[in-house]
Amino acid sequence: MDKAPAPPSTQDIRTRVLGGFQGNVPPIPVGPLYHVGLAVVAFAMILLPVIYVGLIGLAAWAVRWHAVEHTGLLKAGRVGFFVYIAPLIGGGIMVLFMIKPIFAGRPKRERPLKLKPENEPLLFDFVRRICLAVGAPVPREIHVDSDVNASAGFRHGIWSMAGSDLVLTIGLPLAAGLTPQQFAGVLAHEFGHFAQGAGMRLSFVVRSINHWFARVVYERDAWDAHLAAWTGELGVLVLLAHLFLWVTRRILWCLMIAGHAISCFLLRQMEFDADRYEAWLAGSDCFEATMRRITALGASHQIALGRLSDAWAEGRLADNLPAMVNATFQGLSPDVLKKIDKHIAETETGLMQTHPADKDRIANARRLGQPGLFQPGPLGGNGAEGSAAMLFSNFAELAKLATLRFYKANLGEKVQKESLFPTEEMMGRHNIQEQGQKAAQRFMQGTASPLFALPLSNPLPPAGPDAAQQLADLRARWMEHLPKMRESFRRYDRSDTRTVHLLQARALLAAKISFDPKSFKLPFADLGNVNEKRRLEREDRERLEPELRAFYTLTAQRMAAALALLAAAPPDDPERARLAADAARALPPFVALCPLLPELLKLRDTNAALVALVQHLEGQEQNQDLIRTLRLEMGNANRAVTDVFNRLGEMAYPFEHAKGPVTLRVHALEKLPDTENLGEVLDAGHRLLDRVYTVHFRLLGQLALAAEAAERLAGLEPLPDPPPKPDEDEEKCDGAA
Repeated sequence: MDKAPAPPSTQDIRTRVLGGFQGNVPPIPVGPLYHVGLAVVAFAMILLPVIYVGLIGLAAWAVRWHAVEHTGLLKAGRVGFFVYIAPLIGGGIMVLFMIKPIFAGRPKRERPLKLKPENEPLLFDFVRRICLAVGAPVPREIHVDSDVNASAGFRHGIWSMAGSDLVLTIGLPLAAGLTPQQFAGVLAHEFGHFAQGAGMRLSFVVRSINHWFARVVYERDAWDAHLAAWTGELGVLVLLAHLFLWVTRRILWCLMIAGHAISCFLLRQMEFDADRYEAWLAGSDCFEATMRRITALGASHQIALGRLSDAWAEGRLADNLPAMVNATFQGLSPDVLKKIDKHIAETETGLMQTHPADKDRIANARRLGQPGLFQPGPLGGNGAEGSAAMLFSNFAELAKLATLRFYKANLGEKVQKESLFPTEEMMGRHNIQEQGQKAAQRFMQGTASPLFALPLSNPLPPAGPDAAQQLADLRARWMEHLPKMRESFRRYDRSDTRTVHLLQARALLAAKISFDPKSFKLPFADLGNVNEKRRLEREDRERLEPELRAFYTLTAQRMAAALALLAAAPPDDPERARLAADAARALPPFVALCPLLPELLKLRDTNAALVALVQHLEGQEQNQDLIRTLRLEMGNANRAVTDVFNRLGEMAYPFEHAKGPVTLRVHALEKLPDTENLGEVLDAGHRLLDRVYTVHFRLLGQLALAAEAAERLAGLEPLPDPPPKPDEDEEKCDGAA
């Protein structure tokens, strides 16, 4: 047998990579319209902050004018004193809060890792060669982080604009997921911005001003909280300040939208220009492949973060986030990749977007028809392209350092090295869980749901001598009922979702919050109409419920027969014996959790109503109807949280936990929330729902895997994957199961 070719040496990689550059990108000209656009945008973006400062000056002048010109009001008794002092307090607070954002500090961000040239000689030489190829200045520093992104910017912000003091930031998941040619193209894009020096400097100013206006309009801090608290103490005076601030923020919102609209066209053109540098260096075909790959890597990054959130509930985190993102990317199904391609093909460029749509960028690169000036050839050990990670001296260790920094920036110092586990182990755990989820969907053909408990018993009845035939008969009966039950279940599920929507609408009506009735599938927003709709939905579910419960009972009988057959089978097959042991461990906690499902549904309903109210709280802090309804729903949610928390009792967490043996209650929620803290109550409800439901479905997955093995033992093939759910004309609301 022929031996696999040895991977290339470090020197071989250096020779092939740096020798792959076959010239430099010619200067990419820009037309007169580009320069005119620069001038217009520059004037407009400078004018907007001037208008803002002018507003501050006007407000301060008005307060001073009132203080000087209307002193006679002080002689007009209490009413005159109030008329004189109220604008002074309200206007003074308004001026103070308008000045505050100018001095507001930036939010803390993850500190990237700074690389040293002596530690990463190939990477620094690679970057220098790309800068030479596109005619851009070489960055003074190179940083790495855990994003699926790369960016080049001024190292010290505005203080670096006069020269060429740049910093390059590389997202390690991007380097792990791209080939060297694709990676070179991405860096050429970033440095291509700086090849158009005036445009890049202006875009920095434009983005900074737009970001600052967004902070002025939307950001709230402790000062705003104090102002809200003073409202109850100083009454109408601070209410007047609230009014002034609201008007000011509306004006600033208009300035923000104007600035964004003015700058978007120019920023999109700058992206097209930078794309041309990428297409020239890496090739037009490579550009298209890179765009698709980056979109898929971005989706993989989000999926990986969701998996890490589930793992962190057990006290575990993967030690190498870039590796986890890349493994997730490698495991994307063809269906997911088709959806990504469809998204790229159908997404249009909006007038208010700073980046063109991917399909427009791809078309722009295709028109160039460039083969690419960087052609490194195969760099993998078996003739494959390889990953851009090979440009780093020790990519794995660097990725682990960046991963730990990412965790500490987002989760705090409670993340220690002891919390990190090998990424391969974490992916293995997830794959096992995913196999269980798929098995549960196959076994129940898409009818697995927390809306009904599966009435299994513990212990199971023992298997009789004709257990295999009984199992075959039960499955045949179950399959006969499935088509009708699948439709009934779909109707029940939709009715349940509509009911949750109606609960949200009822809460908003009680709070005197106006909303579009069409968003809740209502002809008009009226409490009587909502209650009538709820009654009709309840009656519809009550008609469907008996047959669905009977179907779930038949499902439980089928699963019980399968598990009993597997438990009685000779332990001659190690995999079958493992599944039987897993099922034996999963059955008691699963049976114990099933009676808790109705309480979880109550918690889901109260949380959904609370979420709807919180989403309308911004700008409505003084709406007393809203505050009263919010307190009422907070009380309902807190009671539901307490009920579920107490019902969990001392039930053991049924899976391995990094902290050792813990109770399910501690795993789901370590302590009850402060009843007066809205954030704690809402978060407690979400945590309980997420973590208890996750445990329930993980247990169901283990039982389903074992049941499928038993049906194979009885000569029955596993059922196929269930058909996808039909597209619904409404989405599940936040908090719905």
